[in-house]
Order: sequence, then C-alpha cells, then structure tokens
Amino acid sequence: MRLSKFYDIDFSFSNLGYDLKIFLISFLCGASVFTAEYFFCLLFNSTFAVMGVQADEIRDVVLANFKSTIILSQLKIILVYIVIGGLVGLCFGYILNLYSIIFKKSFRMLSVILSVLFLCFIASLLFLIIDIFYHPALYNEVFYANVGVLRDIQLYITDRISKFVISFIRYITILIFSPLLIAAIFSIIKRIYKVFALLPLYGRIISAVIVLALTFLLAFSDTGKNQGPNIIILSSDSLRYDRISAYGYKRDITPNIDRLVSEGFSFNNLHAQLPRTFPSWYCLLTGKYPKGHGIRHMFPTREELKACKTDLVEILRNKGYTTSVVADYAGDIFSRMDDYERVNTPYFNFDSMIKQRSLELQFMLLPYIQNRLGRYIFPELRCFAQNSDPEYLKNDVIQELEYLSKKKRFFLTVFFSVTHFPYASPYPYYKMYTENEYKGEYKYLKINDPRSAKVITKEDRRYINALFDGACKSLDDAVGQIIDDLKNKGLYDNSIIIIKSDHGENLYDYGLDIGHGEHFRGEFATHIPLIIKFHKNYAANVKTKNYDGIVEQVDFLPTMLDILG
Repeated sequence: MRLSKFYDIDFSFSNLGYDLKIFLISFLCGASVFTAEYFFCLLFNSTFAVMGVQADEIRDVVLANFKSTIILSQLKIILVYIVIGGLVGLCFGYILNLYSIIFKKSFRMLSVILSVLFLCFIASLLFLIIDIFYHPALYNEVFYANVGVLRDIQLYITDRISKFVISFIRYITILIFSPLLIAAIFSIIKRIYKVFALLPLYGRIISAVIVLALTFLLAFSDTGKNQGPNIIILSSDSLRYDRISAYGYKRDITPNIDRLVSEGFSFNNLHAQLPRTFPSWYCLLTGKYPKGHGIRHMFPTREELKACKTDLVEILRNKGYTTSVVADYAGDIFSRMDDYERVNTPYFNFDSMIKQRSLELQFMLLPYIQNRLGRYIFPELRCFAQNSDPEYLKNDVIQELEYLSKKKRFFLTVFFSVTHFPYASPYPYYKMYTENEYKGEYKYLKINDPRSAKVITKEDRRYINALFDGACKSLDDAVGQIIDDLKNKGLYDNSIIIIKSDHGENLYDYGLDIGHGEHFRGEFATHIPLIIKFHKNYAANVKTKNYDGIVEQVDFLPTMLDILG
C-alpha cells in the first residue's frame, strides 16, 4: 500500500478520511513510544529528592498534602510526551512517504508501524546522547551516580565521543524534522498565494502596501528612544574576587570581564556585610547594614520583606527608570521582593519544587525541552541547579534588552547562578580545566550535602576547583555576548555596567571546607569583585583605575547616586 502525500493533502471529503488514517497511524506510533518512555522513567526512579538529597519526612508531607499538584504535573508531562512523540512519529511517516514516492515503493501497513516505532525509539536515544554530552550534570543522578553500566554509558558519552560525532548526530536529528517542516512552509505559502491570486489588482496592491507598512513599523518603531544613562548590574552568585584574570589569576578565564576592568574602575577590597544572597542584595540596594534593613538570612517572612524597601530601585523608578531583573535559579529571591517593575526569575515553593522533581525524573523528555519553548511550558526548568546553563539566561537578558532599549532609561539587574554550587556548567566548560582520568563522585558537579561525612581528597579538591573555573569561564562568555548585544543596540556607551557578586565562596581554603549552604567565613567568603564601567558623560571625570582601600557593599548606593548626579 502506498502512503498518502502528507505535504499536499486534499481537504475534500472524498480524500480526508484516507489521509487522516495515515496521519493518525504515524502520530500514534510516535506517541506510543514516548508514552512508554514516560512510564519507564517513572519506574526507573521515583524518589523525592532535591539536588540529590532526600528527606523521608518531606516526602511524607508532600504525598499527604500535594496530591493534586503531583497529579496535574504528571498529566502535563504525559501530554507533552504524547505531542512531541506524535510529531516525531509524523516526521518519520512523512519521510517514509517521500521514500515511497521517489523510489515508487509500496509499504505494508505493518511495515510502516514497525518502522515508525523503531525510528522513534532510535531518535529518542540520539537526542538523549546529545543532551548528556552538553549537560551531563542534569543526568548525573540517573547515570553516573549509579555504579555499573549506567555510569559507564555516561562516561563513554562525555569522555570518549568527540564533539565532531555529537555535531554529526545533532545535524542528523535536525534532518528528521526538515522534510515535514519544509513541506508545511511550502503548503502555507501555496495557500497564501492562492488567496492572493484570487484578489483583484487593486486588492493585491493594497495587501502589498499593508504588509510593507507593518514590516516598516515593526522594524523601526520606538527606535532611538533610549537616552540613558542606563544601569546594568551583571552579577553572579559566589563569584570569587581572585578568579578575575585581570587581578592575577593563573588561568585566563575572564577575558570579557578583564576588558571592563581596563575600561572602568575596580574596587579592589570590597567586602559583603553578610555573605548570604538575600541579605547581601539588600545591603547593596538599600545602603544599610543588616540590622538596618532587617533581612539577616535566606528565609525572611512576608512581613519582614514588606517592611524593607530596596531604596535604589525605588529612587530610580521615581526618576523615570524602568526597573527590571532577570535571573535563574539562585535569583529566586527577587521574586519575593516587591520593588522591580519587571521580574523574570524563578519562584520556589512546595508546588514548584514538586513540579521540578517530577520533571527531573523524566530524563527521556529533558532533551526535547532544553529550549525557550520548553522553558515556557515548564517554568520549573529555571529552578534546576544542575542545569544552570548561562546560555539560557543570556538569551533572556538579550530579549529583555530588546524591550528596555525602547525605554527612556532603565535599571537592569542580572543574576547568574552558574558559579553557585554545584558548578554545573555545560559543554565545553565542564571539560576545559578538569582531568578526563578523574572518576570520583564529583565528575560533573559538586553537590554539597552537610550531612555527609565523606572525606574530600586532594584530587577531589583540585577537580572541584577546576569545575568552578569552568563555570567562571562560561559566565564570562555570557557576559561578553551581553556586552556585544549592548554595543549592537547602541546602549553600551551610555550605560553604567557593573560586575559584582553577592558573596564569595570557600573552596577548601585554609581548612574551611566548601562552606556554601553550611557556613561562610573568611576572606574568600566576604571579599567580592566590584567593577564599574561608567557611561560616556562621566568616564572623563575619573582620573584613576582602581581603589585599594576597604569598601563595603553599603557604600554602593550613595556611590551610584553620586555618579548619577
């Protein structure tokens, strides 16, 4: 039996039934394979854990009080599995259809079904291999953390398969979708042309004028509105001062930040008042000590947050600034503030953590949703500590700058999480400074479990430091791309750009362990970078390049207000 032509369906009633039958067969085959993968993942690993740490008491509370959240999240995941699987199946069905037309070969229905089932399964494996290679920390719990063949599989993918092979596999998987996509585009163009051809001459002219006018308006509307000076904070959680290459670090891991150092001003001895993310940001944005603003830990009450206003944000907003914040998982604190006008950050509560865990278990689905659409459908992807790829946040920032560039002036805060533990940077950064021969517990990330009494060896420490350096490098590349975008949009010269961190990080310095999540003490916990690239009208007033005296975060607000006059 010859397959029907998907790309040129005749929607007359005489042919619709036959075409619909072929459509449903390939769609259902793909949906069946992906539904089976959902149940396989569920049976494979169904524990409730966060970043590899499980507490039975929390599990019992979740199962007792959040059944509806669990059920709804599972139904949503199954639905996405079915849709993606169906589309993949449809693509293979269409490819078989093209094969039958080109080579004039007929297929039995059973052959079509078996072929689509097999090809969908192979496609799933290829997509999984690609994403394990690029984001190995995301699959650490399922593969590497399990002793035996699963660990060997992940090691083989990340350590033995070359980037060339992965790129080849990636292009092959893209080709799977190309024929149907091209056919759909041509089909749409064909139908638009038919409608256009039916119009009288004056109708065609009017339609062409309308299309050109809309194109012009979209391309040039609201351009040139921004006057500045804009303020852009590019911050990263736990970024250590001593990792800035311009300050003498042994590895050249921050060339883009180094350029801002050379163009701007460095406070070389800046210290955080309280090296925790929430109170640190409040010190910066209020100009007050923790006793003054009242935020002393990571879990303030609603009443405490309501009583504390971020003065800098409020002042700038009152002066006509559009205020915005964009962050990934460590920036959930901003979702609890009530000051920024535009907030694009994760939000942590029991609901979001349950949804996050439900999605983490579905490792066969993750490769298909590592994109903007996937993060829109599953906002909880932004909460994954083991997938803090700065590429995603950089894209969010560039999109936000598109909006802000049309405003008179803006204050944008960006908060990266890639340098926060577990230092889960993507390819190639997790491999840049690490040793392939290492087969210890922290191959792809460093989970910090304060309950563990495991002894960290010198080899472990060296490797964890290398992971951190790779995370710093990935941050720097993202910063460089944001800087390039600012220049392309004509915003760079008239913007104040600030590089900073909320606090430092202990990496087994002076016997202080890793510290994060357990303690923050010592020089490397409080000493943080602060680099300011001034806007063009102020830069000429600056006669020096750095200041070595002790500076506190509370000095930032009055300094910024002085720069702005």
